[in-house]
Amino acid sequence: MLRYFILLFGIALYFNTHAQNSGLKIGANTTWHSQSETIGKNSFSPGIGFTVGYIQQWTVNQKLKFNSELSLSKYSYKLSSSVTEEDFDQIEAVSPGWNPNIYNKSTHLSGYYIELPIGINYMLLGNFYIGGGYQIGYNIFELTDELIGPQWAHCLYGTLGFSSKIGDIVLSYKYGLNEDEVASKRQERGWETVVTSGKNSSLQLSLIIPF
Repeated sequence: MLRYFILLFGIALYFNTHAQNSGLKIGANTTWHSQSETIGKNSFSPGIGFTVGYIQQWTVNQKLKFNSELSLSKYSYKLSSSVTEEDFDQIEAVSPGWNPNIYNKSTHLSGYYIELPIGINYMLLGNFYIGGGYQIGYNIFELTDELIGPQWAHCLYGTLGFSSKIGDIVLSYKYGLNEDEVASKRQERGWETVVTSGKNSSLQLSLIIPF
């Protein structure tokens, strides 16, 4: 996976050396979290985060532009969870010594990702454009000690942008593609405990300020 990230980073550097336009990207996001396998009953509410990064564009023609970006993003959401006595045994099987009662609460979780999106934009009428592409991100777990999604997050994204005098105003939607299995243990009772990291999708509003 690290080699894959390095390859994409190399492609981004190539775009950078041939870029006609570059700029600073700042924005805010809201995150929807989903989890396919968990213990107990969990519900997730969107949270607010931010993104900051460096973006560059390579013009193909008047209508078409390639773009790449290196950014740091914070994602967050609210977790509300409850467990039963049967769930307590499963938690103990996955994490011996943990107090299962900590799961009966609501808490805000947040995490940071280093992200590398690569995509393409197509100009529409006036100063509007649409775009889309692929993004890989790495969860910097050490900053918060909270694994709020997969360690390596893959997503597809689509954008709607408007070019103005002060810069580009961009609305983006990112759809998470994967989640990790973070714990799995088979018991003599005949059931298997599996917990996944979940995956994140987000809506982001940002401003790109050209250099």
